[in-house]
Amino acid sequence: MPACKICGKRIEVAKTGVRSYICRICGRVVCRDDYNLTRRVCVKCYKGKAR
Repeated sequence: MPACKICGKRIEVAKTGVRSYICRICGRVVCRDDYNLTRRVCVKCYKGKAR
C-alpha cells in the first residue's frame, strides 16, 4: 500500500474504486483528498501555481 506524501494516510489500492494519484508536476503519490482532479496536480503544487 502506498502512503500519501502530503498527509501520510495509507492508500488502500486493493479496494474497488480506490486509487493513488500522481502529480504531473512534482511526481508525488497522493490520496484523493490531496489531489486536484481538474488540474491533475497535488494540492501543494496547485497552491504554488495559484499565487
